[in-house]
Amino acid sequence: LPISQNSNPQVHTPPGVCDFTAFNVWTIISSPGLKVFLCNGAEWGRIANSNFPNSPMNLDFQAQYLGWGTPVTPCPYDIAWAQQYQ
Repeated sequence: LPISQNSNPQVHTPPGVCDFTAFNVWTIISSPGLKVFLCNGAEWGRIANSNFPNSPMNLDFQAQYLGWGTPVTPCPYDIAWAQQYQ
């Protein structure tokens, strides 16, 4: 089940939903007030916030240790393909 931290509108799913050591297909569904994140077609998390601007977004990539398992330094990642739809 998704985890929510107090009144934090960011809801994420714990490890096990997506294997971060393997190739994954990520999707972000963006609508006014809601961002839904999918990993291989399964919902991984969502952020509901009525303050999201209703304007085009940038596509950026970031690697970050989230506190699960042993951190790896440096934290390399490979992006095989990316496409942004509007």
